[in-house]
Amino acid sequence: MWKGYQGGRSVFGLAVHPKDPSVIYAGADDGLYRSEDRGANFEHIDSPLDSYKVWRIAIDPVAPNTMFAGTAPPALFRSRDSGVRWEKLPADFSTECINVTTPRVTALVVDPLDHKFVWAGVEVDGVRVSQDGGDTWTRPSGGLMDEPDIHDIKPLPGKTGAAVVTLPTRSASAPMAG
Repeated sequence: MWKGYQGGRSVFGLAVHPKDPSVIYAGADDGLYRSEDRGANFEHIDSPLDSYKVWRIAIDPVAPNTMFAGTAPPALFRSRDSGVRWEKLPADFSTECINVTTPRVTALVVDPLDHKFVWAGVEVDGVRVSQDGGDTWTRPSGGLMDEPDIHDIKPLPGKTGAAVVTLPTRSASAPMAG
């Protein structure tokens, strides 16, 4: 699969299993795919994600059976069984945007120092953070956390609860407020 033109299918995000590099997940405009042969072949995973464009995938580096997916329209999902079953998480997002029509999750990452911290960035609806592994989500405020147009997020090395965000015009680091 995905050798050459695929009839219009778009792939938006990839994630490699942190303990088994032969396993790769791909988020596409029709859901989620999994490869068990280092990307030579992908199989579609039937799930609630099929009705979304999967933009980002994050795998918990401590407990890799736990995965997160971020979509367009914007929503966050979690699987605790390597992608077999998915639950939609209670994170609120804007559903419309004059600039991009439909907001989308453009950043999603699990903090490797404290895997209970999960960060999500939405084009154009700002940052969301969970401090309990995805059970609850908040929108931090103050400084760069107030910027709506997030393009990527990475946890700051050595500083749990802080992240680097990229914006269309710049990038900077900011601690989680609150």
